[in-house]
Amino acid sequence: PSVFIDSPADGATFDSGEVISFMGSASDAEDDDSALTASISWSSSIDGAFGTGGSVTSTLSDGNHGA
Repeated sequence: PSVFIDSPADGATFDSGEVISFMGSASDAEDDDSALTASISWSSSIDGAFGTGGSVTSTLSDGNHGA
């Protein structure tokens, strides 16, 4: 399978307390793309897991977040 992060863009910055929209998709030649997209797990190196699916919103802690 392949996973694609559509937003936010790599290197994007946000104000403290701002709600951030995360959008992504997943695909595989043998599996249902919508089921794969629904199973995407979102997490950050600071806050840990914060959602699942192709579209998630979150207000993350201040700092530089990684996967």
